[in-house]
Amino acid sequence: WHAFVLKLAKLGTSAVLFGAGSKALGKKSVLLSLFAAFVVEGVHETDPLALSKFFNLFGGGVYWGTWTLVVEFQFYLFFPVFFVYFREHCRGSLRKYLPFMGLIVLAFAFRVIFYSQSGNGQDIGYWTIFGRIDQFMLGAMASLLLQDCKDNPLLRKPQVGLVIALASLLLLVFMYQMLNVREVFVTEPPSSSLWWLLVPAAEGLLYAGLVFGWVIFTREMNGKISAFFAYIGAISYSTYLIHFGVLLFCLQLTSRMGIVFSESVMLNKLLLAILLVYPLTLCLSVLSYELIEKPFFRKRVNYIKTSDN
Repeated sequence: WHAFVLKLAKLGTSAVLFGAGSKALGKKSVLLSLFAAFVVEGVHETDPLALSKFFNLFGGGVYWGTWTLVVEFQFYLFFPVFFVYFREHCRGSLRKYLPFMGLIVLAFAFRVIFYSQSGNGQDIGYWTIFGRIDQFMLGAMASLLLQDCKDNPLLRKPQVGLVIALASLLLLVFMYQMLNVREVFVTEPPSSSLWWLLVPAAEGLLYAGLVFGWVIFTREMNGKISAFFAYIGAISYSTYLIHFGVLLFCLQLTSRMGIVFSESVMLNKLLLAILLVYPLTLCLSVLSYELIEKPFFRKRVNYIKTSDN
């Protein structure tokens, strides 16, 4: 664990330093200036001390596209506490869920305290593990529930899993539409909406429901369809990183060429994403995964040790 966390810290530090160096040298290199414009200037209000503050442990913003690395690092930092304590002290069918529920309540209380002091809940509820630990806990609870219900005849039916997954997805779309209308995700200045007290838990619950239902639906699935979805998951981090630039490119392209898919603003953006942004992002993600990620995967060290006990 120590070696793994140290490796993550080194990789994160290297990425941020490379981004900062690209910004500084951007005037002398077209390639570096493009990299700086994409990665560094994307969040021009980035806190210069974010790296030193435990990889944004207390908020303040990060370089564009590195948010997931930041939260992932925080999770692995605290993983031994979750794993060892819950495994050793919370045995039993129902008792093991109590610590997770307790942390969800504490996270909500923490957001309330932060909001009362700062006037916004977005900084803590979006950028840090303290504010959104609900999502890790709800995901863990969904995983445990899957194990506990694996012999339940109702939850072994793919149709039931599909209904749960679709219901969760529709509720997610409805929630994001409602929050967008209320400008809850506005970052400059940070949103002062009280919704941020509930957003992390609501997101965690619905995404847990989506994954829970999807696992049930696809449990018996195999062959080419299963392999296709597995590959989409494998390239998902490349998809996440690349979609920022693709989205900006597609917005500028459609604006300059006067392309409008629908008079409805919502439907126009939806069609833009489905017909242009996502297909182009997937194509670039495949290239990124095959040419960049895979070669690095072959060089990684195995940190998992087997035990004879």
